[in-house]
Amino acid sequence: MKKLFSVIACLPIMLSTLAFAGCDDAPPPPEIDPNRTVVDYDLTETGGRTALMNYGILTEMLFNDTAGYIGKTVRVQGFYFTGFHPDLEREVDALSMPGPACQCPQVAVLQTADGVKLPEPDIDRELEIVGTFGTFTENGFTITFFEVDEVHLLSR
Repeated sequence: MKKLFSVIACLPIMLSTLAFAGCDDAPPPPEIDPNRTVVDYDLTETGGRTALMNYGILTEMLFNDTAGYIGKTVRVQGFYFTGFHPDLEREVDALSMPGPACQCPQVAVLQTADGVKLPEPDIDRELEIVGTFGTFTENGFTITFFEVDEVHLLSR
């Protein structure tokens, strides 16, 4: 009976381990351009980190320790769209960054640096952006955002 209880008690842990087992089974990334912009946080490459670790860094940046990341340059990939932001009560440009396995995507507001133009919004359009992380306050809400310095179209 004790062994049966141990197996049942460990079952959720074993199943959750299996759920994340295939997180990094993606094909290897393409060759890295030596002229690529150097950033503080490159969340597009694993470089020894897993997709889950990159997701954790992004979550920390957007929600938990925003002050520690303000002014840092970041490279992220995600799907670009325009949508209504309920706290700001207006339309915003945003990037939806998918999480590994069953994790919810993270969404960040995008603002563009002078001279940078975003493509037409399309949720099926995957972009890689290089930007500076920051926050602003509007309508009493502190909003996290990326000021986009570079845009690279990955799909379509």
